[in-house]
Amino acid sequence: MNQEELKQNTQKMLELKEPFFVEKLAPTLKNYAQIIYLVGLVLLAISVLGAIIMLFSSPSAAIISLLFVVVEFILLRMFCEFLISYNK
Repeated sequence: MNQEELKQNTQKMLELKEPFFVEKLAPTLKNYAQIIYLVGLVLLAISVLGAIIMLFSSPSAAIISLLFVVVEFILLRMFCEFLISYNK
């Protein structure tokens, strides 16, 4: 990879005009979408258990942590649905 290609790729990554990583990663990750989803669910379950334990020491931090878990679940689900529906 020469200097010009590196500069063009860096410019593409910094702008959000066209997808950069989708063309490179989606075909490979599409085969592993179910595994990615299950691993993500396990990590989210561990986060929920941590938030429940945190509930006894700091209820407000536990509620915030549970809200983050909900947002992370939505993003994980959207990512895996995107991988499954990718057709190129």
